[in-house]
Amino acid sequence: MLWTPDTESGGWTIPGRLAGGDVIEFGADHAGQTVRWYGILDSYDAIEWLTIQGPYLEPGAAYQDAQLLLGQLRYALVLRARTTCRRRGGPVHRR
Repeated sequence: MLWTPDTESGGWTIPGRLAGGDVIEFGADHAGQTVRWYGILDSYDAIEWLTIQGPYLEPGAAYQDAQLLLGQLRYALVLRARTTCRRRGGPVHRR
């Protein structure tokens, strides 16, 4: 999917079909050659901003780090759920 320039505000229009951990390809023409690099979508607001980790020279390296990032996010969600789940006045449930 190609991003389109935002002619009103400058920059680019953020596509609505993005998700954390997506590998994004960048490219530019430099000295008559096309240069490519890759990044990982870290977080974003579909209207105003996004943050990308990188650059990575190869898409495979970006994908591997994206899997680590997604694993950390999943793990953090489980930990947060376990520390906030309580019975009526009882202790935190731990397995």
